[in-house]
Amino acid sequence: METKYLRIGAAHSYLIIHLNRSKPLTNFQILYRLGHFKKARKILDKYPAVHLYLDGYGAGRKYTHYVRNLHKRYADLINPYNPFKDLNECLMYTAHLEKREAGP
Repeated sequence: METKYLRIGAAHSYLIIHLNRSKPLTNFQILYRLGHFKKARKILDKYPAVHLYLDGYGAGRKYTHYVRNLHKRYADLINPYNPFKDLNECLMYTAHLEKREAGP
């Protein structure tokens, strides 16, 4: 396996991240629902580290806690996006600021 970690996030956030990158990020596992995690474990367990970008509230927080207790390979990376509730909200705000700064 070429990379050492796998990122888990939402598809729309993944696409926004790629807008301004010269080289695309690789090794993303997009989970549309938290229930898909159990099905994805066969793939996830092949990585020594998995970065989680789940929602920072409600079910996302509960599931992050559950997943992190399964194995130390799972790292919660939502905290860098405070005060936003999730990665998507942070990216939307950043895109809005960039559009506003660019002017009409």
